[in-house]
Amino acid sequence: ARIIKTHPFTKSILIEVKKELEKKTSFLIENKEVLIWKSKSSDLFLIPQNSIALKKARLENSNEPIKLSWNGHVREIAVGYELGSWTKGLEILKNGKHREISELFRERHIPLPVREFLPILFKENKASIILFSLWDDRLKDFIGD
Repeated sequence: ARIIKTHPFTKSILIEVKKELEKKTSFLIENKEVLIWKSKSSDLFLIPQNSIALKKARLENSNEPIKLSWNGHVREIAVGYELGSWTKGLEILKNGKHREISELFRERHIPLPVREFLPILFKENKASIILFSLWDDRLKDFIGD
């Protein structure tokens, strides 16, 4: 808790986390300061409620090139793209096939609370690029057709 600058966890929260871990299922536990999330096959994530990952991405286009800012990262984006975010049922076209973005999130272990904030670039009102690298620089961005 000290590392992520929150108050110590209560015994009841730690007991609840232990029980959930023993079930080996996905879970989300919240308190006033931290979101505790784990999927079946991912690491355990402790995300402070005030994390910059839980804030909407911003575009800074006061001058060229347009810059996108999220989760402490800044990325230049090409003209013609619009900034958006995930909504249930959203798909992206890749190699002529539609992929559900929620499935791509699951494959990459993107925590559920972060998904609605992770920036997606749209072109002509269609999801075109999912900027996974802004969450974890070990992940490649997913670029659609």
